[in-house]
Amino acid sequence: MFINEKADSNMVSKRGYDASIEDVTMESKKESAIYDLTEENAKNIILALLNPFVEDLDETYAIEFN
Repeated sequence: MFINEKADSNMVSKRGYDASIEDVTMESKKESAIYDLTEENAKNIILALLNPFVEDLDETYAIEFN
């Protein structure tokens, strides 16, 4: 991956990883869309897991998110 093999070290990977985490943290603070998408995905997962059980119980039961 590196032209200069001496540049390929564990510290390069660690610095790159740390920079990636910092970038994601800064972007997520600026953009609320990631939180909206995460919330929607979490709701979809909960519905997919629980709906079959709720539907078998009774038609009067429903899953609501507040």
